[in-house]
Amino acid sequence: GYTLVEFFYDEITSLKKFDGNLYVALGDGVPYQFMDSDESFTETDTEAHFLVSWNSLLFYADSAGEIFELTNPATATPTSTSKGKLAEVGVEDGELERLGTSRDADGAVGIYAATNRGYYALDYTNAKWIETELNLPNHPTGGAGYARWQGADYISSGLDLIKYIAASTAQITSMGLSKDDGIPNEYAGEIVALVPSFNELFALVDASLVSGTGYSAVYSYDGGGWSVAWADGTADRALHNGFVSSIYTY
Repeated sequence: GYTLVEFFYDEITSLKKFDGNLYVALGDGVPYQFMDSDESFTETDTEAHFLVSWNSLLFYADSAGEIFELTNPATATPTSTSKGKLAEVGVEDGELERLGTSRDADGAVGIYAATNRGYYALDYTNAKWIETELNLPNHPTGGAGYARWQGADYISSGLDLIKYIAASTAQITSMGLSKDDGIPNEYAGEIVALVPSFNELFALVDASLVSGTGYSAVYSYDGGGWSVAWADGTADRALHNGFVSSIYTY
């Protein structure tokens, strides 16, 4: 069973634990909420689609990729300061898929954006997004799968997966499910999420996003190759996201 903590009338677009609170983003046009340790929710006056924390600060972005620094995020009226717009580097509204943190070529940690058309780093000091060495063709689900695992960034595009390590000469390796002979046609789909664990990186492949009858599945990558972790027995059901837990009986 489960305990109902809160019911939201809008789709949850991002969750972030920060500074002892749980922040819940509900998309453009809907104010975000936060839950304190007493499981009490407070609605703010600030709309947010994506959430990310860095350098003891909380940030949010809208679907167009404008990112804001939040001052006093656990209040009903937080202050927002714009720190960059993805539109300035050619990313269109709705093409931002994920926000995260990673290291740059100098080893410093910063905020990154995985999008349908590439991977971008936030220049916090100058309040702008900049291109990384990972330039990708525009793809409708490019960047939907995004994770940092075992010292590298992984960004999906369809069934392909790119391993990216920032350096003076960046290391870029293609190691997705589309390599070699790919996967059987009945399991064709799009990677919609990546979930890192201790020894494996899990890829959720949604078969409902491609034409024809297919079966969604979860695949695991151990650094050397892929294996099937789970396959759906019912056709064309959607996958959205996942997490790794010590609870394995469900």
